[in-house]
Amino acid sequence: MRGKPLLQWGVFVLVWAVLVVPIWRVAQSHVHPEAAPVVASTATKAWISLHFSSPPTHVALEQDDVVLWQTSNSATQSVFEEELPLVFDAYGTEFWLKATLGENPVAVELVVEADRRAPRSQTLWVSGDVEEPLSFSWEHHHE
Repeated sequence: MRGKPLLQWGVFVLVWAVLVVPIWRVAQSHVHPEAAPVVASTATKAWISLHFSSPPTHVALEQDDVVLWQTSNSATQSVFEEELPLVFDAYGTEFWLKATLGENPVAVELVVEADRRAPRSQTLWVSGDVEEPLSFSWEHHHE
């Protein structure tokens, strides 16, 4: 038994003609927009607070191999607050704490307060010579 090829082809073309519009709309809704250009990292003034449970002998903060701040202490001061130029990218910042402490464990609380960003803090338990990376992140930050 033979069908009617012209009628079958006509139905086939008609079905695809009806389906092409919804398929096109679905395909276009899943097209990802071009990625936003990466914003170069910029230095921004930020307040840094360091609280040591025991006074350190030496403290330094470094970012990208640049010393942002350092002090040699006479072992009497355990709280330090400084305004430093930290480099932030779209998501946060990272820098290093380098300190010389006694052999007993010491608690170090570090707080970062930057413009238009909520304060962030970290607490470390360390002793001896310390070289710790500190990362602080925020949700994507629009300038």
